[in-house]
Amino acid sequence: MEKNGFTLIELLITIAIIAVVMQISFASLSVLSRSVYLNSSASQLEGDLYLAKQKAVSTGDLCRLSCFSGEYKVEALDAKSGLFYQIKRNVLGKGLNFKSGLTFLFSSNGFPVPGYFGTAAIQDGSGKIKKVVVSSVGRIRIE
Repeated sequence: MEKNGFTLIELLITIAIIAVVMQISFASLSVLSRSVYLNSSASQLEGDLYLAKQKAVSTGDLCRLSCFSGEYKVEALDAKSGLFYQIKRNVLGKGLNFKSGLTFLFSSNGFPVPGYFGTAAIQDGSGKIKKVVVSSVGRIRIE
């Protein structure tokens, strides 16, 4: 008798092996996507800090970036009214939050106002942290 095809056991074993390989690949993709969200959110925050700094220099007025919970906003001071108006609002990536609230305030010369510089720490659900640092001389970098 000649054998044509596969037995049920052979097919089940093949499907089980494929399922295990897919499970492992999905787990690693999940870790990778969290890392991508964290890095892209830190880069976006860095870019928006540069935006706030540039806006302060170009308008000659104070400009601030305020971090709270899972979002932040960029605001500029209206010299006539003395009130801040919103330029941009951004929500961090899925599952990301700031470790603590923080406000960066830039003056018309592009330097942070004393007391309004420091480190914004973005944390993902697994505890991994990416830091965006604004130095006292206005240098912005990601650590």
